[in-house]
Amino acid sequence: MVSLEYRGCTISTMPRQLAQSRCWSVDFTIIRHGRQQSFSLNEALLTEREADVRSVHVARRIIEGKVPGIPLGPLEALEEAPAWRAMIWLVVAMLGFLVAWAWWQRQ
Repeated sequence: MVSLEYRGCTISTMPRQLAQSRCWSVDFTIIRHGRQQSFSLNEALLTEREADVRSVHVARRIIEGKVPGIPLGPLEALEEAPAWRAMIWLVVAMLGFLVAWAWWQRQ
């Protein structure tokens, strides 16, 4: 099991040894701002280390948006946060403008 940080996300690998083949599964979780999504690939590798390396590689590509057909699901909604911040800054700027305008009107 490996756990590392990448672009604001935590990648945790969770390979399992498969009973019949004795190979290792490619399973991992991506965690971002308390939300998590687990992935399991239909692959089996000979060693646990190979499974960890493959898991980290695929997780990084998912985070970068370079894996077609594998959406981040609930993690994608987190990308909308900067838009909310921009909206808050806009409202604060407008309030500042209104206060300045009201002060100017009194002069």
